[in-house]
Order: sequence, then C-alpha cells, then structure tokens
Amino acid sequence: MDPSYRMVNMQQTNTVSKSNRIIAKPVRIKTFFNFFSPPVLPDDPTIELKPEYVASVTSDYEIGLYFREEIIPNAYMFFTGQMIEKDDNFVDVQILPERPVNTSKQ
Repeated sequence: MDPSYRMVNMQQTNTVSKSNRIIAKPVRIKTFFNFFSPPVLPDDPTIELKPEYVASVTSDYEIGLYFREEIIPNAYMFFTGQMIEKDDNFVDVQILPERPVNTSKQ
C-alpha cells in the first residue's frame, strides 16, 4: 500500500433502488514521501526552464546528496550513541563553583 494515500469509506446511494453501498476510495495525504516527487517537466525540450525551478531542483539534489553521504552511512552510529558529533565551533566552558546565596535581609 502506498503511504501517501489513505483509504476513506464513502457511502453511495443508488437513485433508482434507493439502496446504499459502502465504497473505499483512496485519498492523497501529505507525507514526507511527497518531498521526493519532482515537479512535472514540459514535454517540449526546447522550452527553457524557469530559474526558480532550476534552483529548486538543484537545492533538492544537494540535500539528497547530503543525506546519502553524511546521514545514512552514520545513522546506526547516531542511533546507538557510538558516534560523537564533530563540532568545530565547540568552545570549552569552565564551570565555576557555585557561590553561596545570601538570604539575609539588610
């Protein structure tokens, strides 16, 4: 079954016999998998594509490459906690001892 469709039961009434029957109809729903459905290209290859379309496809392709090269190979290590994240911007912070709180009123 396609995860981007949900089956909805609808009631159909026959106009002549007035009998009812239930029909299961697939209805498209929003899912993560719709991300991978590219826009439809024109049939004529001589038509120039809009710059917005080209930018969108390029960014989607770069995101897909990042998933393939960085996230998917390391998914098991992230899940099990065996991989320590590499953070180049990390700065060690010195933890200072707590100061006693003065609760007396002056």
